[in-house]
Amino acid sequence: MIGERFVRHLRTVPPRSMPRLNQFSRFVGRKIDDGTNRASYLTPNGYGCRVLVEIIKLADLDVITAPGNLDQRFTSYLLSILKDLEKPIDVRVGKHTYRSLFVHSKSHCFELMTPSRRRNPLAEIPTDQPYDHPSWADVKPFRIVDMGTADLKFQVYNERLDYPRRGPTHAVYSLDCYALVCKFAAYYRAQQNVSNIDQCLLDFVHNEVIVPTLLNDQVALWLRNTYRQQFFSVSPLESHTSTIWDVVTIDTIGSDFTGAMVDVQHLRDDLRKHAISDHTVFSSLIMNPDGDNFTSYYRDLFYTSTTPDEQPWAWVDCLKHLSWWEFILTISSIAPEFPDVISLKRDVIRDVRFWIMFKPWNEVHSSIPYRTMIRTRLEGLYSYLQNG
Repeated sequence: MIGERFVRHLRTVPPRSMPRLNQFSRFVGRKIDDGTNRASYLTPNGYGCRVLVEIIKLADLDVITAPGNLDQRFTSYLLSILKDLEKPIDVRVGKHTYRSLFVHSKSHCFELMTPSRRRNPLAEIPTDQPYDHPSWADVKPFRIVDMGTADLKFQVYNERLDYPRRGPTHAVYSLDCYALVCKFAAYYRAQQNVSNIDQCLLDFVHNEVIVPTLLNDQVALWLRNTYRQQFFSVSPLESHTSTIWDVVTIDTIGSDFTGAMVDVQHLRDDLRKHAISDHTVFSSLIMNPDGDNFTSYYRDLFYTSTTPDEQPWAWVDCLKHLSWWEFILTISSIAPEFPDVISLKRDVIRDVRFWIMFKPWNEVHSSIPYRTMIRTRLEGLYSYLQNG
């Protein structure tokens, strides 16, 4: 699988010291905390929130709210109804959304939410632990996998990121329905004297699922896009990628941003001199205030947001991962003589050629522009790999 090749390429190596980038990351963390606190006072009733609540309700609430531990009978029950839980967001039956799920913008934003599954959910989800155990914080059922470039936002109103001007071109979300229901069941058991289960569901989806994801994931995607801009204003892949850079004010990102980008530029210059490898670059680029670097962040995202391995889902994989793969190749192309880079490009070109042969974009029926975008970017990626 093409995605596995990129994940294997991302080796964990000691990062470069990036003091100004770390300082900017702490500033972003404070902004996220402020946004989370503001959102906690809002009444949850957004359309995306209701979609997630209805998916949880497809399970038998008497079963998932029963007292006691989440034992094997519970997890077996969930696995048996998993396909039913995924039906509302199954692209194979035409569930392509046109409504505003989690983005409100004056410009059109193509939003798509698709099911995802962990490789080994029984081992990866801590059903034997109470909800206050730290391991539950690592269970993120809902993720923003990719988002077209837009302003950085720290405010979530009505479970949506609001862009008064031009918003992102697209937003792709993944939802692990099994993890979502398991996490709610653990959350419910941790509450005292729940009198209104509908309100409990809304509070859980709003505070524990949607708000943390909208704030943290969009920051990570904004940082990824910003890093790419710093490494290349014009790259061999740029002509195949529609990128719009909106002006972000100092009030939004703070004065620490400039120094942070100087750290990134020094990283770029050292890579050009072959003083470091691309693995050091990926291990040094911070993606969130928790200090996760690009390598660990994308590896976790990839393995916890796996698309079902079937041909009708291939176009979804394109939307979810093409920007990540282009980023990895863009950075790696600065030092094309490294053996690992040569090996990656040699292996990936075979997979891209295979994808182009069976034309996954033909499965896109809800948005003609995105059918064209997938085809253009795949063919552009193939051309770059051939000539690079």
